[in-house]
Amino acid sequence: ITLAITANIRAFTVLGKVVGIPNNTGNVELSVGDQPPITSAVDDSGHYSVAVSVDDSFDDSVLTATYTGTGDSAHIKLRSVLGSVERLIGLAGDDNTLTNTEVFAVNITPLSTATAIMLESINNGQISQLMNYDAALKSYDDTTVFYYAVALDVVINNADFELPEGIATTIDLLNANVVVAQFVHDLIQNHQSTVAESS
Repeated sequence: ITLAITANIRAFTVLGKVVGIPNNTGNVELSVGDQPPITSAVDDSGHYSVAVSVDDSFDDSVLTATYTGTGDSAHIKLRSVLGSVERLIGLAGDDNTLTNTEVFAVNITPLSTATAIMLESINNGQISQLMNYDAALKSYDDTTVFYYAVALDVVINNADFELPEGIATTIDLLNANVVVAQFVHDLIQNHQSTVAESS
């Protein structure tokens, strides 16, 4: 007797947009568990499209989208945590297509990046499983996320500000706890109008 076990494939397409960047050059990389990342170029309007196909053993794995700029935007790196594969499949509906009307996190923004880095920091640098994701959502700090997002928007869109010395990308800035705290403190104390513009 031969017993055949067939995996149930979860297949859906993610349609999203990179928002809050000065020019739309770069790529979006979708990661699920230990699967090889899937990469899509960003079009002239900032949109991206990625077809995801994994078996049901990844149902509790969390999907993460990371934007990396190119050329003059190479220092811009943004991220969004979309949720678990099983939840996303349910939200995608009959057309198996996930858009921002179903999950706003398909849009990658400074705010989604600040949220992602906060969630990752609560879980020792990564959000890979649903259990960790749900727990982190209950304990992250809204105020810190807000000011992290403002800091990113300022660095990305205000020519008067640059990344601090020794910091290569915008995500590196948020991961450098002391540096980003000093950067945010300076914004609040000395550049209130800039904070207001980026809020």
